[in-house]
Amino acid sequence: MKSIFALLLSSAILGTACSASEPIQPARPAVDQDVQGSWGPNNTGAVVPGNSFLLSLVDSTGTITGSGSFAGEAGPFGALAVTGAISSGSVDLRIVYVYEPHVFPQLQPDTAEFVGRLTSKDQIDGSLTRRGVTSPLGLVRLRVGDVH
Repeated sequence: MKSIFALLLSSAILGTACSASEPIQPARPAVDQDVQGSWGPNNTGAVVPGNSFLLSLVDSTGTITGSGSFAGEAGPFGALAVTGAISSGSVDLRIVYVYEPHVFPQLQPDTAEFVGRLTSKDQIDGSLTRRGVTSPLGLVRLRVGDVH
């Protein structure tokens, strides 16, 4: 009986000593590295009439390719060609704006650079540098029925 009591007492003391130390925090789950799919600007729900920027991205072991379209209200519109990479949640994209050649034959393609970070499975926060101007740009994953 004394040995059972001693065992219980030592277990209680040991348990108290262990619980007094810093608790072990579970590892935060890594952000899903999947960028494959359709993406549009994070306008926080606002619809900007006449403007559009849509990307369709394909990821093959960290190498990104894609296409898309863009339009500005009463401005040029056309296609987007995308290449880039994703590594450890960082997304780097080269986006080539190709103006609709039948409507804007005088405009030459121009290139932008997007640098961002996956902040959740469905959001990339970053910045777009085009024509020497850097602007914040967030992208959200689009689903069937989304309006952009």
